[in-house]
Amino acid sequence: MTKAAPLSEDSLASVLKRWRAAELAAKEYLNRLGWTLRDVSAQNVGYDLEGTDPQGKPVRMAVKKVDRPDGRFAMTNNEMSLMLTEPGGYLLAIVVGDGRHARLMLLDPSRDDLPKERVCRRWDWEFTDWSRFAETVSA
Repeated sequence: MTKAAPLSEDSLASVLKRWRAAELAAKEYLNRLGWTLRDVSAQNVGYDLEGTDPQGKPVRMAVKKVDRPDGRFAMTNNEMSLMLTEPGGYLLAIVVGDGRHARLMLLDPSRDDLPKERVCRRWDWEFTDWSRFAETVSA
């Protein structure tokens, strides 16, 4: 049996492995602090994590990543709809920064005094038969 070569930091596999780093890091960090959270992002339910807070209260959590505390982030229609129709127990876990300076902040997005803007995206382009025109990138 041959041993797999270690992943280069720049390899596609390495980047894909880190793709969901914010969600997984938030879950692991909060679980170490007494939360009991599991990843449900693949279920497309309007949040990334669900479980209980340290006091045992049910919680649903969408995870966002920003570079700075004043960095903008967006909520999907699915996330916003759930937050508005089923208030309570819905939080945003915001990972701010990277590396040793990273921190995790929790925010209740249903607060009336929280400034938010509704941004209209009028048009999207969908590509259907694109793969026969694309070129594979290889190292």
